[in-house]
Amino acid sequence: MKLILFISTTFYVCSFSLFNVIGLKSEKKEINFNTIRTEIEWFIEKVKPESYMHGKHNVYIVKIFEEDNEEKYCFTVGYIDNPLLMKYINEYKYYTHIKEDLIILDYSNDFKTRYLLKNTDCIMPLVDKRLIIDKIDMEMVGIGTWPGYVCCYEKGNIKKMFYENSDEISSEKSIFKIPPPTLGTIIEVDSSSFKQMLKSMQKKPIK
Repeated sequence: MKLILFISTTFYVCSFSLFNVIGLKSEKKEINFNTIRTEIEWFIEKVKPESYMHGKHNVYIVKIFEEDNEEKYCFTVGYIDNPLLMKYINEYKYYTHIKEDLIILDYSNDFKTRYLLKNTDCIMPLVDKRLIIDKIDMEMVGIGTWPGYVCCYEKGNIKKMFYENSDEISSEKSIFKIPPPTLGTIIEVDSSSFKQMLKSMQKKPIK
């Protein structure tokens, strides 16, 4: 009788532990990377024709994240083509290829505990940053604006927004963090001083 009770108890403990493991796995929300891949391909096809040298040096950047812990995940897509922008992706950990195009991507460890990315056999750890250096134009330092793309999924719905200027993407979704502008110095001038300034300007000969 004692032996049977021991076996039954053991079975119950094992079953409970197995249930917990299965339960923990099932709590992860599944994301099919092929869905994200399709949107990346759309972005590449859209921006490549107007990119520098028709996208020959483009390295596409993808950031996958959860928004505000609201069971909604998003990803932002952009690209770099010169070394000036490499500082924004120093911490990115993964890469993949879509045809001849290099894709650098990242998602946090916290994200991985809450979401299960499926069909990620094509995603590899980014160990050697020379992959990026060999692709971008290291002799060109570009200053300007680049397009960006944000997709958010929530309970079967998807919201997509393409930006001609990625600076307009909100900071929590943006790949390229723009520092706040340098504050100027306020100079107060009373009316009499302003009049004197105008007179002195009028007296100066025009060259």
